[in-house]
Amino acid sequence: MFVRWKRKKLNGPANSAFGEEDSDEDYSNQIIPRKKADITLEDRKTLIESLKREGNTLAEVGQFWEALSKFGKAIVLGKEEIENSSDIDNTRILSVLYELSAQCYAEVAEVFRAVSAAEKAVNFDTTCCVARQTLARSQINIGELGLACTNIQKSILLNPGVNDAWEDLKEIRELLRKRNETTWALLPVETRPGIVNQRLGM
Repeated sequence: MFVRWKRKKLNGPANSAFGEEDSDEDYSNQIIPRKKADITLEDRKTLIESLKREGNTLAEVGQFWEALSKFGKAIVLGKEEIENSSDIDNTRILSVLYELSAQCYAEVAEVFRAVSAAEKAVNFDTTCCVARQTLARSQINIGELGLACTNIQKSILLNPGVNDAWEDLKEIRELLRKRNETTWALLPVETRPGIVNQRLGM
């Protein structure tokens, strides 16, 4: 599986060249058109797994856009799979594919698309601690530290044994502390909570 992104992603909010959210239409024309009837259930599962492996391989060597194309094609097939079967494994594979896509989007500084993909990963499998952790890391990159803190805590609750999730929580709390200190320092002295309370006799 494509290794979750490097620790440097927790250094603080990043800027994206594009602000629009990821949409399902991004993937709709990436797969060779064919009739659904032409693909058997097993063929579709095999193709999804093959595309996922190819995407992982590309991501591991830094070819993130190419990896996104593979993951996108697999997502299209995965959604067709859900239409034909209510098997819970189908929603889980979509969660994995969206989570991997979120990592790739983050690596190419498409931070809003990373958040969108990570949110979809969580929606397809709310019990996946990796999806929660990826969502938290994506939210850090857009400055949503409060939401990131909530999601990393949920990730830890789902699997307390993931050591890097605890490290993420520590770093998020440190970023929150620094942001709060900066906000406090920027406030005019007369409007700071302690000063206001003194003047009100509180």
